[in-house]
Amino acid sequence: MFASRRTASIAAVVLAAAVMLAFPAFGAGAGKSPTTVVIGFKLPAWHGKLKSPKTACLGGRKVKLYRKTNGKTVLLGSDRSNAKGGWAVLIGSKIPRGSYFATASANAKCKGDKSAVLQVAG
Repeated sequence: MFASRRTASIAAVVLAAAVMLAFPAFGAGAGKSPTTVVIGFKLPAWHGKLKSPKTACLGGRKVKLYRKTNGKTVLLGSDRSNAKGGWAVLIGSKIPRGSYFATASANAKCKGDKSAVLQVAG
């Protein structure tokens, strides 16, 4: 009797593992909506928009703006997206040469993303 319970328990664990492999939505990260970070600039600010099929993934997200030059990546600033996903980081009247990108980190409901890299030639 003990052996049959043990066999049944092992079979249940194996079945659960097989279901998680076959259907990843049952595993970690299930239900997270994708997020896309869009970036652009118009002096005096870098700006952009978060896009997601889930409106809860648009507002209140922290967006960080980075500049990469000479192999170094520097955080230039950050903003919280508005209810429509819009964000902006003031940079002043000049945009130095380098590669710029923005990120939005993941949270409990939404996946994170990194924007396309924009090259600025000085």
